Amino acid sequence: MDNGAKIIQLSLKTAQSNDIETAIQYAVNNHVIIVCCSHNQDSLVTYPASNPNVIAVGATDSNNNRASFSNYGNNLDVVAPGVGIYSTTLNNTYRASDGTSFAAPIVSGIAALIWSINPSLTGQQVRNFIESTCNKNIPNFTVTQTRPNGTWNNRLGYRLVDAYAAVRKRVPLYHRPLSVSSVP
Repeated sequence: MDNGAKIIQLSLKTAQSNDIETAIQYAVNNHVIIVCCSHNQDSLVTYPASNPNVIAVGATDSNNNRASFSNYGNNLDVVAPGVGIYSTTLNNTYRASDGTSFAAPIVSGIAALIWSINPSLTGQQVRNFIESTCNKNIPNFTVTQTRPNGTWNNRLGYRLVDAYAAVRKRVPLYHRPLSVSSVP
């Protein structure tokens, strides 16, 4: 972060510590976003994702349902695809894998897109764009409460992230029809 990073991606779990709490607070105070996987035990969100200053990311399957392994609870913020995600492996091969560690980088990428449009935004503003533009059309979603960035539930958070909606909310896209006479 002291070298210019604006997004910190954590795909790990660890015991809570004062050092990590201090580092998270330092990052937030400097408008850095911390994105962390919620983890994969079908139980409560683990630490450090459970810190309220971190965007805790759960996983969905190909039908946009919560992945059966994805952790949940009061600290879950959003979900992203996390089942059957192709990635590199050892020995220069590729393989499909599952996990919230595959979902969290999607959220980091959306934050990077938003900041590429407007680098002067604060970390909290970018987080608000991500959370408030989540896709509301998820099967079996029951609202359990309303939070600052919209409706929320403890199994899917604000719901499935939507990069297009987040970027469009930040910069409305104006489409100008292309006339046939303007084509060379």
